[in-house]
Amino acid sequence: MAKPKSHRGRREKGARGEREFFALLNMYLPEKLRLKRELSQTREGGLDGSSALVGIEVKRQERLNLPAWIKQAREGTGDDQIPVVAYRQNGGSWNCLVDLSPIQLAAFMRWQPYLRETEKQIVRALSEENLPE
Repeated sequence: MAKPKSHRGRREKGARGEREFFALLNMYLPEKLRLKRELSQTREGGLDGSSALVGIEVKRQERLNLPAWIKQAREGTGDDQIPVVAYRQNGGSWNCLVDLSPIQLAAFMRWQPYLRETEKQIVRALSEENLPE
């Protein structure tokens, strides 16, 4: 049985997860949209990263607790931001839980043809900046 991580070990794993996630996300964003880690959140609480559009809470944990995590993201976002929880378990890939209202979901679904593309096609489109208007 694995020895439980210390508080410091969990905090370091979380910080590595944040760096990993934001590096991955920023690979596909133009410079003006790139996000940085909120380093003050360790001391003051709050989101791990944010922009005018989204507030992101990053979790790098084995035990999933999505209801608590989305609640944390909601509490940290402003009225005009969409809460997002990015999470990954050991050996897994990154997933994002995006908290949308029905109206926001309808707007998101208008990009349906684009969303049906495979991940490889989306990566190619993002790298070529052929995004739908």
